[in-house]
Amino acid sequence: MKVSNGANGILQLAIFDDQDNLVAQRLCFIKPDDLKIEKAEIIGQSIKPTPRSFNSIDLSPSLILKIIP
Repeated sequence: MKVSNGANGILQLAIFDDQDNLVAQRLCFIKPDDLKIEKAEIIGQSIKPTPRSFNSIDLSPSLILKIIP
């Protein structure tokens, strides 16, 4: 996906050192305001209050999306 084509999306960036070890990675949201979620239903969640714990939220696969031109 070209970032310059005007479409929205998610760009995953990864930085490696000279020995090909992953140093950092980030997600960048391209034009996130062009995609609005009208309705989202949480169907499952696992929230742990401890520091650096794995948390997850599952959304219904039948999300209603509205793409704004």
